[in-house]
Amino acid sequence: QVRLQFTSLASRLTSSVASVSKVASFALRHATKCADDIWDCYLDEVSTATLNARVNLLFLLDSLLDKEGPRTAAPPRPPTGTHTSYRELVERDLDTVVKLVVPDSREGVLNWMSTAQVLRSWKTRRLLDADILDQVLAELEERKARCARLSPFSGSHSSDL
Repeated sequence: QVRLQFTSLASRLTSSVASVSKVASFALRHATKCADDIWDCYLDEVSTATLNARVNLLFLLDSLLDKEGPRTAAPPRPPTGTHTSYRELVERDLDTVVKLVVPDSREGVLNWMSTAQVLRSWKTRRLLDADILDQVLAELEERKARCARLSPFSGSHSSDL
């Protein structure tokens, strides 16, 4: 039931603060029992959504992490192996999420700036492990360079990406 509700909410997600906050609140309300299931639904949604919807789903992660607060020392893992926080799940799969939000194509350039800004803000706010963020940001920069080479405007306009 929670999976269906989350999928329904996520599929209607917009970039508005109210929409993002509604879905984030739902996910946090059910985190203690269903974080892994909700995260699986999130990954499914981000892999099938439109390019614009994918960046909205990244904003959802921003809201979730912001509501959980700054990263502290790694909390002890529950004995069942389940997660009660989204932070560990995001850190584990961040590279995959970013590759989906900013695909290695000319179209991916559209989400590059927003994604880079979100990742940098997470580092500033200490929401995720800095080493993980540095690695993903470096890969994002490499992807930007590759996309600039693919662009028909790759001459003097590549710096605009």
